[in-house]
Amino acid sequence: MERVPGLSNINMCGGCQGLLLKGAWYKCRTCPNFSFCAKCYKSDRVHMHELYAVKETDICLSKPVSGFIEDWRKCVKNVAVSSRENLAYHLTDGSKYFWQSSGKQGKHWIRLEMQPDVLIHHLHMTVDPSDSSYMPSLIVVNGGPSLSSMKELQTIVVGQNCSTINLLCEQSEYYQFIEIYIKQCRGGGIDCRIHGLTILGRRKTEADDSGFYPYLASDEDTEVDNDLQATGGLKSASGEILKDLETKVYVWGLNDKDQLGGLRGSKIKLPVFSETLSTLKPISISGGSKSLFIISHDGKVYACGEGTNGRLGLGHSNNVSFPRQIATLSQFVIRKWLSILKEGTKEFILECHKKSDFKIQTTVVKGIDHHEEILFLKVKRGRHALALTVDGKVFSWGEGDDGKLGLGNRMSYDRPRLILALKSKRIRDIACGSAHSAAISSSGELYTWGLGDYGRLGHGDLMTKQSQKW
Repeated sequence: MERVPGLSNINMCGGCQGLLLKGAWYKCRTCPNFSFCAKCYKSDRVHMHELYAVKETDICLSKPVSGFIEDWRKCVKNVAVSSRENLAYHLTDGSKYFWQSSGKQGKHWIRLEMQPDVLIHHLHMTVDPSDSSYMPSLIVVNGGPSLSSMKELQTIVVGQNCSTINLLCEQSEYYQFIEIYIKQCRGGGIDCRIHGLTILGRRKTEADDSGFYPYLASDEDTEVDNDLQATGGLKSASGEILKDLETKVYVWGLNDKDQLGGLRGSKIKLPVFSETLSTLKPISISGGSKSLFIISHDGKVYACGEGTNGRLGLGHSNNVSFPRQIATLSQFVIRKWLSILKEGTKEFILECHKKSDFKIQTTVVKGIDHHEEILFLKVKRGRHALALTVDGKVFSWGEGDDGKLGLGNRMSYDRPRLILALKSKRIRDIACGSAHSAAISSSGELYTWGLGDYGRLGHGDLMTKQSQKW
């Protein structure tokens, strides 16, 4: 029987990114997770702190190190950058070239979407001190299950002579998304240069889950009765549960435009079970002014009700009695979501579930590979709508009065259109008013546009804006 080396015993060279499995190596006295192999130590590579020699390790090279993944593509599913997407491949191609950002100071980022159940053992960034003002000096690393629920994992002050930055080390929690923010560059530089990223991953095991049990998204720990409970929207449940979930949807209120999904009668005075809506197994419902949007358990978006000015996003302005899928959004599949507010003027919709239908775990509904994911769908007094993808893109459609669609004009659109002005901002949250809209970027910037009466846009004036302004 041979001893299996613990994960904490595995080290990576901060220069060549090789595993330190054999021979002497050199460890930083200040940085607990930084080391050089003997070859890099004797070369011209520089580290900001003093290094000391470590004796030869006792890890046996006759056996492969179990569970570790060195292939970048097997660790990382997708890489996105804040600008110059055409140069992003230099981050991982191992060449002498680099990715250089282009934009405002402090607004540069790199985002990694990890492969399922791959934990980060080491994540290193390569920089060049000779880059002068392009050299990063302050980096913040965030991680989370979605772009709307990120938390700070590490803040790094980069030394002047540092060539390899240890971004993350020995992570025991799985993060689907990792954000690397370059907040400052040396000497107040505007743009940054990153010469490479390297990663060592490992497969998540049952041991990593011990002591960690994800819960339903909730701001309060409240006791839920075993009887049927009315809730404003299903916040979280496992993908397998959603597939077989017996969902019951009740509707009531004004129905003059068939906004309640196929029920007869212009007014429904008491809650009535809707077989049509329940069949879709919705995980979220959003009601606007005489319109209704449903997100089904398999990530499809449906709409019904009044179609004036294309507010349903179905490609026309006709009223629709029964929910129809929005074809333009069919390529986007929901895998994670937050609760969606139903903010209508007259109609109200409730989803009812039994407590026994739920298990306490994080929502994951498997979608189609390479497709993006809708994170939010919001309608407010519903003559226009916004949709936010997990990749930070924002779509708008419906009535375009006062420029509230953010498309640079006052036209109405009957199909979802990408808001190009926000494409590079990586939006994290959205909101709709009756005549204006708002979005918040992942860096905390607030953008508003539309009708400016009463100072509602917060720009210090009463001007109407057809495009986004902070």
